[in-house]
Amino acid sequence: MATPDIGSAIIVIRNVLWNWIHRYFKKNPGNAFIVAFEFLLIGVATELWEGNNQVANELGVVGFFLACAGVGLQTLVSIRTRPPNQTINPTSGSNTRCSILDDREDSC
Repeated sequence: MATPDIGSAIIVIRNVLWNWIHRYFKKNPGNAFIVAFEFLLIGVATELWEGNNQVANELGVVGFFLACAGVGLQTLVSIRTRPPNQTINPTSGSNTRCSILDDREDSC
């Protein structure tokens, strides 16, 4: 009976994780930018702790643009994947499924 090889087990785990991460960011492309923004925030905090205000400001500006790009991409994906007959009820603010042909106001 062959013993399991630790190297091949690590490769399998790496491939499974890589496939999961790839599918996640393909489904939510804006999240890659948002995760990068969060890492930059850690870098900004570190630079401020060390007293490098100029570097922290520059990292903060880059982080701001990454956050804007991430939120913009997620908004586009959300608009693109929303069903065409789904609207937002202005009185309650909740998402409801309303038909364009439905003339009853209480249905939405």
